[in-house]
Amino acid sequence: MEIKLIKEQFSNEKIFNKIIPKIIEWDNSDLHGRGLYKKMEKYAYIELKISVNIKESFVSTIEWNEDLIPLEFSETVIDVLNFFISLVKVLKNEDMYFKVEMIDGGYSPVDSTNKLYEIATIFAILDCFDSSDRIITKLDIERIEKIKKVYSKFPKNSNP
Repeated sequence: MEIKLIKEQFSNEKIFNKIIPKIIEWDNSDLHGRGLYKKMEKYAYIELKISVNIKESFVSTIEWNEDLIPLEFSETVIDVLNFFISLVKVLKNEDMYFKVEMIDGGYSPVDSTNKLYEIATIFAILDCFDSSDRIITKLDIERIEKIKKVYSKFPKNSNP
């Protein structure tokens, strides 16, 4: 007999506990959430629109915009979205599929990491149901836009 490791999808699942009642009561209307995780100069920012997918049943999709966030972070974001979708299906006892649109995003080519995007995506989902917890200030948005302008001058896949 061999023992195999069952790996956790990600390490912050418990944070969703605070929105479980709101997910159960959710009327399936479109959701909009912004998530920003910042620590000193490191940051990850993502803004999502999440809709119940009626047109393309039996599939959930995300419209990924590489101009906003590099593709290298997509797997991490999708892992968090998969967890959220599974949670919704269990709580609502429905087969539901979703269309996720990336409305905005920001990253630092030097300091952004998958872990930062995991947390930012969780914050964006939490923001869909309760925007009072994590406030993104005007100063935060101005900083993100400033960083976007600086890094837009460099070719993709190059470190300044």
